[in-house]
Amino acid sequence: MNTPARFVTLRAWIDSGRGAPGFERLDQINWFIRVHREALLYSGTFIPGRGARPTLVTEGFEQAIEEILRREAIEKLASDIAP
Repeated sequence: MNTPARFVTLRAWIDSGRGAPGFERLDQINWFIRVHREALLYSGTFIPGRGARPTLVTEGFEQAIEEILRREAIEKLASDIAP
């Protein structure tokens, strides 16, 4: 049986200091979310806010960010070396 994910608000995640380097402020992470919304939703670590309901993230949110950045770096490297 899976343990339910523990969600916190995005603001609480930022305020706790758990933000990945380069994502210490809400405007920075909101930009990343806009660009990578689909991948974050697919990761299961992100539930977008709507209306008065705030955006929620799990403890794995930072890992999801790192995986997205790593994948982008690999794709960039591959395109740079492709003939």
